[in-house]
Amino acid sequence: MKKNTKQTTINSIPYNNLDIDTGIFHLGKDKQGNRFSKTLKFTDINYLIAREDERNDIYTRYSKTLNLLTDEMEALLQIVNRKADFKDIEEEVTVELKGDELDDIRNDYNKIIIDGLKEGKGNMKKELYLTLITYAKDFKEANRQFDKIVKELESEFKTFGSNLKEVSAAERLELIHDELNYDSVGDFKYEFTEKDRNRIKTSKAAIAPEYMKFDLNYYKINERYYRGIYLKSVGDVLDDEFIDDLLSTNTDMIISLYMKPLEKTKSIEAAKRKRTDASTEIMGRRRKAIKNKNLEAYIPEELQEIFDESTELLENLKTNGDKLFNTTFVITLSA
Repeated sequence: MKKNTKQTTINSIPYNNLDIDTGIFHLGKDKQGNRFSKTLKFTDINYLIAREDERNDIYTRYSKTLNLLTDEMEALLQIVNRKADFKDIEEEVTVELKGDELDDIRNDYNKIIIDGLKEGKGNMKKELYLTLITYAKDFKEANRQFDKIVKELESEFKTFGSNLKEVSAAERLELIHDELNYDSVGDFKYEFTEKDRNRIKTSKAAIAPEYMKFDLNYYKINERYYRGIYLKSVGDVLDDEFIDDLLSTNTDMIISLYMKPLEKTKSIEAAKRKRTDASTEIMGRRRKAIKNKNLEAYIPEELQEIFDESTELLENLKTNGDKLFNTTFVITLSA
């Protein structure tokens, strides 16, 4: 255990146990039963630079991917954006000298890149994670559930041109450590021993920060301050350019999108309400046009789109097994 680590900070880390071999964490137990989670890491999807037809295809495949989640399974999509180690990123973006007459040009190019990095331009590292959460009797049953869906997700992500891989137990501990110990990001490596198999809970002591304080508008971990911003309304479709603009600010942040499938009956009811609301307004405009002796009512394009899309959604919910999700969008900033 760290010398100055308090027991309260250890207890604040939200898992009870873990399985070394599968990377599955036991998060605790509630009224529905035992909750387990598994984290996956994936490479970026080049949605912004895709053509319109490619974007539509990616969106369709993405929707199909979300539909793979069972009604009992939840998902947490996280984008971790933090300053990268200068030496590591310098090696990645500079051109190797060849010892020929073009080295002067390579040196000039490298200088421009390095100066930009020193000014904070492009020296951010973005990592993408998908954590699946489910209910199960024990680790063995949870692993069966995760194993099935992970294979399906791997196949679907390949169609996006993205690679998906499972995050090991040690890697998950390192991720949690880096979130809780900003000053030593990347320095911590966890190696399991045979002793750990019987004392898994001691892993919390290895990754816990020395100090945590929670206030009304912020929280503090060690010497760093954090604030979580909850987006109350993000619209029916979250604009990818909005997220890209956030990440381009060269600010340390974690963007979290928590998704929980709605039951089919509730999804259908929600789609029906949306279509009914749009239909009622359209009919009202038509009655008003007739009353004013106008041949045709003015129906705003946006209103007609809402009616058409909700009609299509309702049909897909009934026949194609599509799902609606309750979503929570949180941006965590630190300084």
